[in-house]
Amino acid sequence: MKPVIMGEGTSQRLQQVKKSVERFVAGAVEPLAAEIRETGIIPDSVIAGARELGLFGMIIPNGYGGLDLDVAGACTLLEVVGHSCPGLACLLGVHNCLAVAIGLLGTGAQKAKYLPDLASGGLIGGYALPFGDWSGWPAVTVVEEEKNERHVLNGVVRWVANGPVADLVGVVARAPARAGGLPLFYAVEKDYRTCTVGAIKKLGGLEGFAVSEMVLEEYEVGDGVLQGCQEGLVKEVLYEILNICMVGLAACWLGAVKRVVKICLAAASQGDGKMSGAGRRARLNVLSKVHVETEALAGMVTEVARKLNRGEGAGWEGLAARVKASEVFIEVTRQAAELLAGIEGKEGDILASLRRDADAAAIVGGGNELIRQVIGKLIAGKG
Repeated sequence: MKPVIMGEGTSQRLQQVKKSVERFVAGAVEPLAAEIRETGIIPDSVIAGARELGLFGMIIPNGYGGLDLDVAGACTLLEVVGHSCPGLACLLGVHNCLAVAIGLLGTGAQKAKYLPDLASGGLIGGYALPFGDWSGWPAVTVVEEEKNERHVLNGVVRWVANGPVADLVGVVARAPARAGGLPLFYAVEKDYRTCTVGAIKKLGGLEGFAVSEMVLEEYEVGDGVLQGCQEGLVKEVLYEILNICMVGLAACWLGAVKRVVKICLAAASQGDGKMSGAGRRARLNVLSKVHVETEALAGMVTEVARKLNRGEGAGWEGLAARVKASEVFIEVTRQAAELLAGIEGKEGDILASLRRDADAAAIVGGGNELIRQVIGKLIAGKG
């Protein structure tokens, strides 16, 4: 499932799918956005609509029932969804990243087992990818037998995106030294006996998207030891997957940022006649700043996604896009709040919710400071 440059046919198909997703968001998601913000739950009708449109299989090949889009195409759709419901966009982005991992690391049998159900949304995917020195992850016992070996996991995975709702989770662990000491990637099927959901983490925003711990007690992996583990490819591929995931999150934030700018433009056009010249100039200055920041972020997300399509880049651009998107999201919502101080009603509620989303975005996928440290190590050749 290596990303490739979009051909003309793929581009045309993407535009058709995008229009369908825009109609879905406007007709089925936006009317329920206030309910999602209040309850923190994405209604079954919205999940069903996302399944019908193929959003759970954006980046999965046609042969397994997916839309077969590349990274740039998936980012385009995540931006559309993120405009109305950043939490749903995060859920879909994380889910598709697990599919990327299985596509890159799995055997033919593993792809046939997992990808069709991930594409249809019959299985919800989650992931827990590590940063830095790979410490603090589940312990692996490799039990050697006469004809094969068994991999048994024990421990608590601290940060599982989609953890409360996921049926299948990508988990990284380090093998014991006698088994090569390499990082291993597992597809862990939640069985509620040896693999259960632990503490659910409160993000304070991004309603509909959830993170939790996952508790593993003598969990025998079975068919979930992905092929790449045996080939020693995991660390290299994990950074590729991580970059795809991070630019996907950046696209989610971009959609939300564009929603903030839209609210600013609509509100700023009202009451100009009652403002002093200085007030109008200050308002225009803020509008200029948020617009320029948004356009710069859009250009960065597009360029990074295209690089990942072509297999180019230094291995940290997706992480940089994620940090930039978070910073822009926070700054644009802050400036919007100052510009529109006192705004009430639906738009005021949405803006307040987006400010909470921006704060939550800063910690999803790792805090900005931690991600910067990872980028620094990669630039220095120590990743």
